[in-house]
Amino acid sequence: MQLPEALKARIEFRQGGASEVGESGGFDVVSMIDLFHHLGPSERVTALENACRALEPGGFLLYKDMAARPRWRAAANTIHDLLLARQWVNHVPVEEVVAMAGRHGLSPHDRGRINLLWYAHEYVVFRKGNAAPPERQGNSLTERHP
Repeated sequence: MQLPEALKARIEFRQGGASEVGESGGFDVVSMIDLFHHLGPSERVTALENACRALEPGGFLLYKDMAARPRWRAAANTIHDLLLARQWVNHVPVEEVVAMAGRHGLSPHDRGRINLLWYAHEYVVFRKGNAAPPERQGNSLTERHP
């Protein structure tokens, strides 16, 4: 994808571990994609605290991870990670993530579910602070079945 030079100058991508993004502010978007199921409970809290601290007011946290329900899809995700990552995973109910994020000043802006083959994932787009949300099109709860 080609971006205009003026836009390229305003975008910076950084990749790092959950404990490395603990700077105060500076980020408009932080993503946590397929992370929480690899972390223990205290590590999840630390990762979320660091992400919140890194976000500017009005910034977005993009969260996506394995769905805990239905159980047969959760089992498929578990077997997949056991075979490929050689790691036992800990499913985190998305409502637990929403509650944890709320305690850190984030509110859900959009959320949904993605079912692909036998795998299930849930995502939530959180917004930090009291900034007015941008105009939305469509409903706030979407479900996709590619």
